[in-house]
Amino acid sequence: MSFVVACGRFLGLSEEESSGTDLDVDASADDAAHQDSASGSTDGAPLLEDGAIGTPDAAPDSSKIDGGIDAGTINNPSCASKRSRADGGCDPAVFITKQSFVGSLPANLDAIGAEKGDNLCNEAKGTIPGAFRAWLSDGADGPATAKRFPKRSTRPYRNLNGALIADDFAQLITSGPKIAINVSETLEIVPPADPVWTGTLANGTPNAFRCTGNLVDWSSIANAVRGNYGFADPGNLSTWTNAGDTSCANGAHLYCFEQQD
Repeated sequence: MSFVVACGRFLGLSEEESSGTDLDVDASADDAAHQDSASGSTDGAPLLEDGAIGTPDAAPDSSKIDGGIDAGTINNPSCASKRSRADGGCDPAVFITKQSFVGSLPANLDAIGAEKGDNLCNEAKGTIPGAFRAWLSDGADGPATAKRFPKRSTRPYRNLNGALIADDFAQLITSGPKIAINVSETLEIVPPADPVWTGTLANGTPNAFRCTGNLVDWSSIANAVRGNYGFADPGNLSTWTNAGDTSCANGAHLYCFEQQD
């Protein structure tokens, strides 16, 4: 009895011996192991037209990266949650702070204005990799400018559960987030009625209300001073960054965006 082997793979019996011939099912474990290592498992695999064993290639799945790896597959253990990419990198993360802050954004004394929000984001992130900036405007600069967001990603933004927030920064400021940014650094969901300090319009430019005191933004907790806010509301995504303004004595969360090209 002879076998047909091509490129190190077992293809089957020769035509002369394929009819009426049974293989010994009591072959030794060593023989079975040798056959598996030499040819790969052939259980139930059909013989293809080109003589190879296997199944025909399926059409690429558009929900997968390069037609093969799930977009949410964890390929890089350093990525938080399911933000890994097929190339081993991480899609930039976005989260909302679990904690709320008054309009003066208490933080390190060496920071002023929106920088205090950046510090609060980087303190809140814990072990999440990457450097973050708060979605805050300061003076003439909003997230759409390089001074506030030096890296406005061309890659998809994702929350810490791996869900798609926006295809890239351009899409974010053009049509807004695809889902509410309501997952915190602890993976808890922030209620949709909780305000989020932004001082920012939907296109990433400054709003007029930024808790300004003594000409410095995000420095006042006076009742009469106002700050612009948004809502992380799944039922009304249009309010995500510009829902209204409130007293700077009140508390509000922050949106935190990882800085990545």
